[in-house]
Parts: sequence; C-alpha cells; structure tokens
Amino acid sequence: MEPKARAAKARGLNVINDYLGPSTPKTQYASLVNVFSHLNDFDGFMRQVHAVLLEGGELFFETGNAAELKLRSNFPGTLGLPDHVALAGEKHVIGYLDRAGFDIVSINRVRVDGLIYTAKNVVKSLIGRETLVKLPYASAYRTLRVSAKKRA
Repeated sequence: MEPKARAAKARGLNVINDYLGPSTPKTQYASLVNVFSHLNDFDGFMRQVHAVLLEGGELFFETGNAAELKLRSNFPGTLGLPDHVALAGEKHVIGYLDRAGFDIVSINRVRVDGLIYTAKNVVKSLIGRETLVKLPYASAYRTLRVSAKKRA
C-alpha cells in the first residue's frame, strides 16, 4: 500500500513497504490490515511475519469474522470474489496467531453496518456500482482488530 506507506513516512515513521524475505530488517511493529483473505498460505505468511519481528515485537492484525456467519445474508456487503480467497473467524485468527508464535493482547470487535456504511452503499448503488443495501445494525459481521505480541 504505497499511499499508506507515504502517509506514514510523511508523519515521520520509519516504514518498510516491501515483500518479506531473508533480507528484511527486523522491526518492532508489523501491521496486517485486511491481508488474511487475500492469502493462500496464511500459516506460512505468519511465520515470515514472526521472523522479521524483534523479540517482544508487536503485531496489529485486522480482518473480518466472515467465517462465523451462518448465512450469506448476514454479511453486510459484497464478498469481493475472486479477490478474497479465504475467510476467517475469531477462533481461526487466534489459532493462526498461536501457531505462528504470538500471544493475543486484545481483540476488539467492531461493527461495520452502521448508518454511514449504509449511506455509502446507497450512494454506490445510485451510481451503478455493485453493492448490497441493507438496514443498518442488522449484521452479525464484525471487523476483528487484534493486538498480539511475539512470544519469547
């Protein structure tokens, strides 16, 4: 996300915007926002993230709880297929992070189907974009925001 990297650099943060690999410098913090659903091998990817974090390094991880939803109609928007190759739920996220060597510090569950989300979808629909217009506050979908620490 080059635009986000530029914005963070403009605020004085030291940002590495590159693929993970053996030459990636160690860092204290990593952020994975809406990455999970785009990866085929999340376990392998998390091992790479673990490898670039310093001891006690911190991870911010965000994804949805779509795998917990019983019906497609519980999801507040389009699924974005085939761009999204996997869906997770809270227990999946906890398992992936545990296997990769992380301890959960906190999990915040944030609803996305409020009035602003509904209004945006109405506008998208009016301009001809694919979207679902649903009543606000009717979805079981939540964004999971997870803070985790690299296990010693």
